[in-house]
Amino acid sequence: MLAKYGTDNAGSVVVYKGQCKKTQKYSLCLHFAINAISTGLLAAGNCTMQALISSTKGEINKSHKNNDWVEIGVISFRNLRRISMDRVVLWWLLALSSVPLHLRFNSVVFTTVATNAYTGVVTPESFLVQPSYTMPDECTYGCNSVFGSSTFNDRVKYIYTHANSFKQLEKVDGIRACG
Repeated sequence: MLAKYGTDNAGSVVVYKGQCKKTQKYSLCLHFAINAISTGLLAAGNCTMQALISSTKGEINKSHKNNDWVEIGVISFRNLRRISMDRVVLWWLLALSSVPLHLRFNSVVFTTVATNAYTGVVTPESFLVQPSYTMPDECTYGCNSVFGSSTFNDRVKYIYTHANSFKQLEKVDGIRACG
């Protein structure tokens, strides 16, 4: 599948190109699977963190000898000072990486929707029947600033020269064609 679609300029792999509804369905299914896996990893990380912060019998005895106490059965920052440094480092690594990884997994799969830019022009009927059409001065100077494009006049000229090849659609067909 990857060989079929390749990668884009940013290095993203295109997994599927197609209809929006089908793409949304695939995206939903992939995100559901990703969330199930990442939730399982988050739960496993939490369980591991519980095990890492739990005091051993020796650590409990050492605390009691020093007239101190440890918490048992809960994640407690108090216990971090009373367990081995290796376990403290592992606990912090899991604590700092669990949630960002869970959130990062969701950004692995994303959808993009292509949009089509179009120019709408309101013209008199004579626009299509005149042998040549000249843009009025007010549009020549005003439209470019309104539309933010120096090619607006070129678009109107394109519409004028190709109008006979356009197919007129009913409203419903136009909506279907544009998505």
